[in-house]
Amino acid sequence: LAQEKKEKEQEKYAAEVMEKIEAKQGQAEELRKKQMDEVKEKVSEHAMKIEKAQKELEAAIEAAKVETQAAIDKKMHNYEENKNGQLEEMLTALKDHSDRIKVVRTNMEDQMKPKAQQIIENIAKKEEVSRELKAKQEAERKTKAEEMEKRRELVRLNKEKLVSEQSLTPELA
Repeated sequence: LAQEKKEKEQEKYAAEVMEKIEAKQGQAEELRKKQMDEVKEKVSEHAMKIEKAQKELEAAIEAAKVETQAAIDKKMHNYEENKNGQLEEMLTALKDHSDRIKVVRTNMEDQMKPKAQQIIENIAKKEEVSRELKAKQEAERKTKAEEMEKRRELVRLNKEKLVSEQSLTPELA
Protein backbone atom coordinates (compact mmCIF):
# COMPACT_ATOMS: atom_id res chain seq x y z
CA LEU A 1 0.00 0.00 0.00
CA ALA A 2 2.76 2.38 0.93
CA GLN A 3 4.54 1.27 -2.19
CA GLU A 4 1.48 2.04 -4.35
CA LYS A 5 1.03 5.40 -2.65
CA LYS A 6 4.68 6.23 -3.27
CA GLU A 7 4.37 5.17 -6.93
CA LYS A 8 1.19 7.27 -7.35
CA GLU A 9 2.97 10.29 -5.86
CA GLN A 10 5.90 9.71 -8.19
CA GLU A 11 3.53 9.39 -11.15
CA LYS A 12 1.70 12.53 -10.04
CA TYR A 13 5.01 14.36 -9.65
CA ALA A 14 6.22 13.05 -13.02
CA ALA A 15 2.92 14.16 -14.60
CA GLU A 16 3.27 17.66 -13.07
CA VAL A 17 6.85 17.88 -14.26
CA MET A 18 5.79 16.75 -17.75
CA GLU A 19 3.03 19.38 -17.80
CA LYS A 20 5.51 22.07 -16.78
CA ILE A 21 7.98 20.91 -19.45
CA GLU A 22 5.26 20.82 -22.11
CA ALA A 23 4.08 24.27 -21.03
CA LYS A 24 7.64 25.61 -21.24
CA GLN A 25 8.11 23.95 -24.64
CA GLY A 26 4.89 25.51 -25.86
CA GLN A 27 6.01 28.92 -24.61
CA ALA A 28 9.43 28.42 -26.22
CA GLU A 29 7.77 27.41 -29.49
CA GLU A 30 5.55 30.51 -29.43
CA LEU A 31 8.52 32.71 -28.61
CA ARG A 32 10.52 31.17 -31.46
CA LYS A 33 7.62 31.70 -33.91
CA LYS A 34 7.30 35.28 -32.74
CA GLN A 35 11.05 35.88 -33.21
CA MET A 36 10.97 34.23 -36.65
CA ASP A 37 8.05 36.44 -37.66
CA GLU A 38 9.97 39.52 -36.47
CA VAL A 39 13.09 38.45 -38.40
CA LYS A 40 11.01 37.76 -41.53
CA GLU A 41 9.39 41.17 -41.23
CA LYS A 42 12.79 42.89 -40.81
CA VAL A 43 14.24 40.98 -43.77
CA SER A 44 11.20 41.88 -45.85
CA GLU A 45 11.55 45.57 -44.94
CA HIS A 46 15.27 45.45 -45.70
CA ALA A 47 14.61 43.76 -49.06
CA MET A 48 12.06 46.44 -49.91
CA LYS A 49 14.59 49.16 -49.01
CA ILE A 50 17.22 47.50 -51.19
CA GLU A 51 14.76 47.17 -54.06
CA LYS A 52 13.81 50.82 -53.72
CA ALA A 53 17.47 51.88 -53.63
CA GLN A 54 18.17 49.68 -56.68
CA LYS A 55 15.35 51.33 -58.62
CA GLU A 56 16.58 54.80 -57.62
CA LEU A 57 20.10 53.86 -58.67
CA GLU A 58 18.89 52.54 -62.03
CA ALA A 59 16.93 55.74 -62.59
CA ALA A 60 19.98 57.85 -61.71
CA ILE A 61 22.16 55.78 -64.04
CA GLU A 62 19.68 56.15 -66.87
CA ALA A 63 19.51 59.92 -66.29
CA ALA A 64 23.31 60.09 -66.31
CA LYS A 65 23.39 58.10 -69.57
CA VAL A 66 20.93 60.46 -71.21
CA GLU A 67 22.85 63.50 -69.96
CA THR A 68 26.18 62.05 -71.10
CA GLN A 69 24.80 61.15 -74.51
CA ALA A 70 23.49 64.71 -74.91
CA ALA A 71 26.91 66.12 -73.97
CA ILE A 72 28.63 63.75 -76.42
CA ASP A 73 26.22 64.72 -79.20
CA LYS A 74 26.91 68.40 -78.53
CA LYS A 75 30.67 67.86 -78.58
CA MET A 76 30.44 65.82 -81.79
CA HIS A 77 28.44 68.62 -83.42
CA ASN A 78 31.05 71.18 -82.33
CA TYR A 79 33.83 68.85 -83.49
CA GLU A 80 32.29 68.50 -86.93
CA GLU A 81 32.05 72.29 -87.20
CA ASN A 82 35.73 72.76 -86.30
CA LYS A 83 37.06 69.66 -88.08
CA ASN A 84 38.17 71.24 -91.38
CA GLY A 85 39.97 74.14 -89.71
CA GLN A 86 41.77 71.79 -87.34
CA LEU A 87 42.77 69.45 -90.17
CA GLU A 88 44.32 72.32 -92.12
CA GLU A 89 46.20 73.48 -89.02
CA MET A 90 47.42 69.94 -88.40
CA LEU A 91 48.60 69.54 -92.01
CA THR A 92 50.47 72.82 -91.84
CA ALA A 93 52.05 71.85 -88.52
CA LEU A 94 53.04 68.42 -89.91
CA LYS A 95 54.62 70.00 -92.99
CA ASP A 96 56.55 72.47 -90.81
CA HIS A 97 57.67 69.65 -88.55
CA SER A 98 58.74 67.54 -91.54
CA ASP A 99 60.76 70.43 -92.93
CA ARG A 100 62.43 70.97 -89.55
CA ILE A 101 63.28 67.28 -89.34
CA LYS A 102 64.88 67.38 -92.79
CA VAL A 103 66.98 70.40 -91.82
CA VAL A 104 68.06 68.77 -88.55
CA ARG A 105 68.96 65.51 -90.32
CA THR A 106 71.00 67.35 -92.91
CA ASN A 107 72.83 69.32 -90.21
CA MET A 108 73.46 66.18 -88.17
CA GLU A 109 74.80 64.31 -91.20
CA ASP A 110 77.07 67.23 -92.03
CA GLN A 111 78.32 67.32 -88.44
CA MET A 112 78.65 63.57 -88.07
CA LYS A 113 80.56 62.86 -91.30
CA PRO A 114 83.84 64.48 -90.14
CA LYS A 115 83.50 62.87 -86.73
CA ALA A 116 82.84 59.46 -88.26
CA GLN A 117 85.83 59.88 -90.58
CA GLN A 118 88.00 60.91 -87.64
CA ILE A 119 86.84 57.88 -85.63
CA ILE A 120 87.61 55.57 -88.56
CA GLU A 121 91.08 57.13 -88.89
CA ASN A 122 91.71 56.78 -85.16
CA ILE A 123 90.68 53.13 -85.28
CA ALA A 124 92.99 52.54 -88.28
CA LYS A 125 95.90 54.25 -86.43
CA LYS A 126 95.27 52.18 -83.31
CA GLU A 127 95.15 49.00 -85.39
CA GLU A 128 98.47 49.93 -87.02
CA VAL A 129 100.06 50.71 -83.65
CA SER A 130 98.69 47.43 -82.32
CA ARG A 131 100.15 45.48 -85.27
CA GLU A 132 103.52 47.19 -84.83
CA LEU A 133 103.52 46.48 -81.09
CA LYS A 134 102.57 42.87 -81.73
CA ALA A 135 105.34 42.48 -84.32
CA LYS A 136 107.85 44.06 -81.92
CA GLN A 137 106.76 41.77 -79.09
CA GLU A 138 106.98 38.76 -81.41
CA ALA A 139 110.49 39.78 -82.48
CA GLU A 140 111.53 40.21 -78.82
CA ARG A 141 110.05 36.82 -77.97
CA LYS A 142 111.95 35.19 -80.85
CA THR A 143 115.19 36.90 -79.80
CA LYS A 144 114.75 35.74 -76.21
CA ALA A 145 113.94 32.22 -77.39
CA GLU A 146 117.11 32.19 -79.55
CA GLU A 147 119.20 33.46 -76.61
CA MET A 148 117.71 30.78 -74.35
CA GLU A 149 118.49 28.13 -76.98
CA LYS A 150 122.09 29.43 -77.23
CA ARG A 151 122.44 29.29 -73.45
CA ARG A 152 121.05 25.77 -73.37
CA GLU A 153 123.51 24.71 -76.08
CA LEU A 154 126.37 26.38 -74.18
CA VAL A 155 125.36 24.67 -70.94
CA ARG A 156 125.11 21.32 -72.75
CA LEU A 157 128.54 21.80 -74.31
CA ASN A 158 130.04 22.81 -70.95
CA LYS A 159 128.57 19.70 -69.34
CA GLU A 160 129.98 17.48 -72.09
CA LYS A 161 133.36 19.16 -71.67
CA LEU A 162 133.28 18.65 -67.90
CA VAL A 163 132.25 15.04 -68.27
CA SER A 164 135.00 14.39 -70.81
CA GLU A 165 137.58 16.16 -68.59
CA GLN A 166 136.50 14.15 -65.57
CA SER A 167 136.76 10.93 -67.48
CA LEU A 168 140.29 11.88 -68.62
CA THR A 169 141.47 13.01 -65.19
CA PRO A 170 141.07 9.64 -63.39
CA GLU A 171 143.01 7.86 -66.14
CA LEU A 172 146.00 10.11 -65.70
CA ALA A 173 146.16 9.53 -62.01
